[in-house]
Amino acid sequence: MIHYRENIYSLDNYERYITDSSLFENTGDGIIYTGIVPLITVVEPVVSNQHSVLIIPGGGYRRIVYEREGLDVGRWIAGQGYTAFILSYRMPSVNGYYSFADAKNALNFISYWAGMSERTFKSVGCMGFSAGGHLAGYITHLHYEEETSVRPDWMALIYPVISLDRSIAHQGCRKRLLDAGESEYSASLENSVTEYMPPVFIVHATDDKDVPVIHSLRYFNSIRDKGHHAEAHFFDKGGHGFGVSGKNGYPIEKWQSLLLEWLAEHKFY
Repeated sequence: MIHYRENIYSLDNYERYITDSSLFENTGDGIIYTGIVPLITVVEPVVSNQHSVLIIPGGGYRRIVYEREGLDVGRWIAGQGYTAFILSYRMPSVNGYYSFADAKNALNFISYWAGMSERTFKSVGCMGFSAGGHLAGYITHLHYEEETSVRPDWMALIYPVISLDRSIAHQGCRKRLLDAGESEYSASLENSVTEYMPPVFIVHATDDKDVPVIHSLRYFNSIRDKGHHAEAHFFDKGGHGFGVSGKNGYPIEKWQSLLLEWLAEHKFY
């Protein structure tokens, strides 16, 4: 039984978007978004718990892993009653960090959509995977620092890119962000934990070869050093990019139920 409805909107004008199939490519990694148009996919539960979440897929800041880290996640969490907003963002380039602008616009879109749909959300969360975890952290830090009207009430980071420190960085992410004009220090999230932060949930596998677990360890320690709430789960096996697809019986499959328990504990469920 289907427990959700899906629609795609343009972040340029907030209107329903007629999908151009040339923007999506079906690869060994599932459906990949390769376009330059910022889009947001709304996965609306049939029965809502009045909570929402912005989902930011990864892809190394060169593509969007739209299916495994976006659509699959949105459908799963919509089945739990959340209204999911999946961001397909533009890539950073020498002309600027467009991804950040798109993430900021996506948070504003959630407020717009709630008003248009006559919905009231009790909370807005932000969930990011891999490079999308970096973008989720970046936008959350800046929104709290600038005291904007739309602040994520919680954040979940799954095998996130955190640091641009050359010794541990995902080199593709590092190069693309530096080329876009970001600095290594300020774009490393462990250096920009703000005075005010929402509670954070982190999942990472210690055998991750693409984004080493030290990323999440550094971020967790920085958050705790500032006195903020954080919960982290580190698993021996799981690798990188597992999303919600399952890992052949490995304990890391439990991360989804752990997240739901954490959300319930913080009254976001």
